[in-house]
Amino acid sequence: MQQTGLARIIVIAPDRRMEMTVPEHVPLAGILPTLLRHAGPTLAEDGVERGGWILRRVDGRRLDSAQSLAMQDVLDGETLVLSPNDATWPEPAFDDVAEAIAHGASGLGAQWSPHATLRVSRGFAAAVVVAGAAALLTGPASPQAGTLALVGAAVLLGAAAFAERVLRDPRTARVADALTLLYAVVGALLLGSDGDTVTLNAWSIAGAAGALLFVSLVGQLLLPGVTYVAGSALAVGAGAITLLAATSLTTVEGAAAVVVGLVVLSLFALPRLAMSIGGVPTPAVPSITGEVEGPPPPAAELSGAVRRSDELLTGLLLGTMAVVAAGLVLLADAHTTSGLLLVGAVTLICALRARAFAASRHRVALISAAITGLLSLVWYAWTGPMRAPVPTALLVTALLVLALSALALGHRLSRRAFPPRLGRLGDLLSLVLTAAVPVLVGLVLGLFGFFRGLGG
Repeated sequence: MQQTGLARIIVIAPDRRMEMTVPEHVPLAGILPTLLRHAGPTLAEDGVERGGWILRRVDGRRLDSAQSLAMQDVLDGETLVLSPNDATWPEPAFDDVAEAIAHGASGLGAQWSPHATLRVSRGFAAAVVVAGAAALLTGPASPQAGTLALVGAAVLLGAAAFAERVLRDPRTARVADALTLLYAVVGALLLGSDGDTVTLNAWSIAGAAGALLFVSLVGQLLLPGVTYVAGSALAVGAGAITLLAATSLTTVEGAAAVVVGLVVLSLFALPRLAMSIGGVPTPAVPSITGEVEGPPPPAAELSGAVRRSDELLTGLLLGTMAVVAAGLVLLADAHTTSGLLLVGAVTLICALRARAFAASRHRVALISAAITGLLSLVWYAWTGPMRAPVPTALLVTALLVLALSALALGHRLSRRAFPPRLGRLGDLLSLVLTAAVPVLVGLVLGLFGFFRGLGG
């Protein structure tokens, strides 16, 4: 494609052939109305009964209306076909049976490619490194083993820098980043153990969180990215829980409730925080005369700030939601009514707040935390004090109904947008539950009983 932001395409419509120059980065849904006006005076109305109009390549492959020409690798000067949405494109006829078999097999799935080879090599390398970490954890705990793990973390950090700066392979660098954090945690656990095996207590986990935070900060200075931001957020949250529990200020359940509550209450501020740290400027406010003060920033500078902010937001969501997921498990494991109520409220908040984020990489973190909370409640129903043959049967039935309902809802929402009224209802429910979080945290901590006792 040209570097002007425009692409010349040839469109074959039912009644005419058009040659147009259109923006290459605008979704096709924004271009189709103009195409229909030029293709025929009544063409838009004629396509209502046939599900509308779509663009296809000359071989019949559909173009996604939600994506732009550039995103779908449409070349400059390429010929496209404007056809009804319900039109059946005939399969090509082959004289040779072998060609027909090859064509049919090619449509069954993605073919092996050099990128697939690279992905397999990444997976194999990651599996080997994780196996080494498991061997260190399950072996004798000694200062030598801890030092070896920390040296491995330094080597992996160097490998990440080499992949990022020399090989220009950011995905391999991200894998090495994650493994660097893993070895830093393993090294801290081994160095903090007293006996021959790894000791998992509040102080050792707090030390591991400190090592994770240190390595994440160093990695963020050298190789800014999502992984180290997520590691920093996870280290701060995990360290706060373990330090509160280790200093006997509260129980493990209470520490988890405090941290989870703070994360949920600050969830709405994470996008603004990421934009501020990433350097995204706030829109200028016009003066009384209607003039905007100051020129807009250069496009390249603004694009870089948006990219940094997106990486920061993704890392913050991944790290904080990992802390929330761990806290929900701890709360459900305590088997208290107030803790279970907090788990249910936070689970619903995460599921409802996910709608506020448009990018899949942002929603996945909140949805994963919500699923963890739901599974924690299911685990409590299975192992809690109320377990009995009849409740177990009811639990299995409820899970089947929930699974089928989720499939039906997902199928419907994939074809039809979420109703606005239900969306507003979900927003109101999220606000009410968020306001109830401090009350539930106070119940878990026993603050109401404490203050009632002070009054006699």
